[in-house]
Amino acid sequence: MCDESGEVPRLRSPQGKIRRGAMNSTGGRVALVTGGASGIGSAIALLFARNGASVAIADLDRSSGMAVAGLIEKQGGRAVFMACDVTQAQDCEQAVRHNPRRAAF
Repeated sequence: MCDESGEVPRLRSPQGKIRRGAMNSTGGRVALVTGGASGIGSAIALLFARNGASVAIADLDRSSGMAVAGLIEKQGGRAVFMACDVTQAQDCEQAVRHNPRRAAF
């Protein structure tokens, strides 16, 4: 995300140091995005994908989740959708245990 000047915002590390473009370090990683089928979640999923991460989208909305995964793949990224209700511990455990790198990527 850029500010009005087109600059990447400065982010602070846990040590308080300013880092530029921290999202650039996501290449080769898998991001599990809950609520990734719409709104802020889909924006986060797209941002991770644009910065090189493979994205696992976990959401209840299968249709929208598949659409976001399809958009990521259309843009050259790698994505998979997983049905997940984050209010159910079993669904969350299954989403974390699922290895998208091996299964779909």
